[in-house]
Amino acid sequence: MRDTIRFTSKHQHNPTLEDEASDDEGDELRMQENATCCKFNYNGSALITSYNNNNIYLYDTHDNSRYKRKYTGHHNTDTVKGVNFYGMRSEYVMSGSDCGHIFFWDTASEEIVQCLVGEEDGIVNVLEFNPFCPMVASSGLESCVKLWTPNLEDETDLSDLSEITEKNRSRDSFSTDFLNFVSRLGGDRYVAGEFQNECRQS
Repeated sequence: MRDTIRFTSKHQHNPTLEDEASDDEGDELRMQENATCCKFNYNGSALITSYNNNNIYLYDTHDNSRYKRKYTGHHNTDTVKGVNFYGMRSEYVMSGSDCGHIFFWDTASEEIVQCLVGEEDGIVNVLEFNPFCPMVASSGLESCVKLWTPNLEDETDLSDLSEITEKNRSRDSFSTDFLNFVSRLGGDRYVAGEFQNECRQS
């Protein structure tokens, strides 16, 4: 008889509830927040998880408590985004964004250290790190896969980073305000998709 491998859930985290412990925004309707991707670091001691609330959280896999790091600035609601580490010892966290940029954060400091235009008119969904050389593969809504390598000739230019992250925050604010407006019209059932169905039937 073949042996079976059974997996059990060791830790369950809801970073949204952890953040809301000190949140005074009241009972405003929030977007349903789901994990879109998770990745272990190089030695399995840490786990990063991307959520569609536009945040990426880092957890200690041996410590069943709240998250240890949070990475922000990108936008993750339009499509399902991946998240990944970069570097032989997972020195960086990287993710695509609805704005078409590729974000790199310093794993330890949470600071954005690089922001690249991944797609001119699309969305970057997936990033994969080559474990044998400093190369990243990206894919999104364009019909191609792009390969990226470090460029030592040009200095990192983050002069427009504040504008990019502010636009992403504005996009998030619009999404939340829209859901709040719809909820006042008829409750959560409209957010769940019944609004469109009822319009067709009327």
